[in-house]
Amino acid sequence: MKMIHLTDTELQQYLTEPKTLGPEKTAHVLSCDHCAAKTANYRLLFQGIATEQRPAFDFDLSVLILEQLPEPTRVFPWFAVITGCISALVVAFSITYFWSTLTALAKGMSGMILPMTAVVAALVLIIQSFELFRSYRQRMRTLLSEKTLQL
Repeated sequence: MKMIHLTDTELQQYLTEPKTLGPEKTAHVLSCDHCAAKTANYRLLFQGIATEQRPAFDFDLSVLILEQLPEPTRVFPWFAVITGCISALVVAFSITYFWSTLTALAKGMSGMILPMTAVVAALVLIIQSFELFRSYRQRMRTLLSEKTLQL
């Protein structure tokens, strides 16, 4: 039987967050001498890093860096404006070109189809907005968490 050892990332995950690794991989680490040795090495490395003294400056580094940064300049968003104008022109041209077809289509529809379509479109827009906001908040929490900001 061919034995597939865990990757370095999985071994580090075993040490930092053992419950997220899964029972099969955890059992492999416990039964495999090679992976157990690598895990012991990573444990020693993590302990050494944890006991290492954190670097500290006797001056405020952020002040020195901020003094050297150029002032931000606000630039007019030409690309967004041009893209919006082109999109509006394409939509206006499409409506103008297909006006007779659109009116014939609207006359042939039942009275409830158009409002139902508008409701479905609004619901999709609302759901997508909530999902985008949830994703944004999750990314911000990840960025601001102490675990990711530690050295």
